[in-house]
Amino acid sequence: MRVLWISLRRLSDVFSVGSVRRTLSSRAMRLVQFCPKGSEGGIRIGVEQEQGHGVIDLKAFDSSMPSTMREFLELGKAGMDCAQRALASGQCVVSHTDIKLLSPVTRPDKVVCVGMNYRDHCLEQNAPIPTEPIIFNKFPSAITGPFDEISLPDNSQEVDWEVELAFVIGKKGKHIKASIVLHKMAEITKMQIQKSIFGRI
Repeated sequence: MRVLWISLRRLSDVFSVGSVRRTLSSRAMRLVQFCPKGSEGGIRIGVEQEQGHGVIDLKAFDSSMPSTMREFLELGKAGMDCAQRALASGQCVVSHTDIKLLSPVTRPDKVVCVGMNYRDHCLEQNAPIPTEPIIFNKFPSAITGPFDEISLPDNSQEVDWEVELAFVIGKKGKHIKASIVLHKMAEITKMQIQKSIFGRI
């Protein structure tokens, strides 16, 4: 399981948003990891109803379903088919007020990031536009849930935030053609990143 971070402003240079919607529209679902409030260790997988009315607990709908997103994605088509059936049934719904949303995926093998990948950012930093991607990584332990607290370093003089787009890669592959790259992706999600800007010592 890999997570690839890419700047949201770079998305239009990778593929058009319209083509993503057409490609994913027949199977687009919002899958979430959550735990019941007061039960921080009990991770569950759910699929969110339209308009955010509630979350269908997949484990309650089908006891054979795993409890973590990583295990669920490894099921491939069987897992997605179950989620579609659960969504159509409207059963086993839990309210947002009774659950805590977690990060979409916990403990991926790696988090690969692409830096300086859009022209405006290079110009803002007075940096040369790279001719090849600048790759760096984040530790999987840096991933937090959408409403979790983020600890800030004591020696940081300024903290900035960015909205990033994360691609969860659900299938193994190598030298993947652009025409089939979306079929390798299990999820596209927004991530909010806090950056610490350290003062000079």
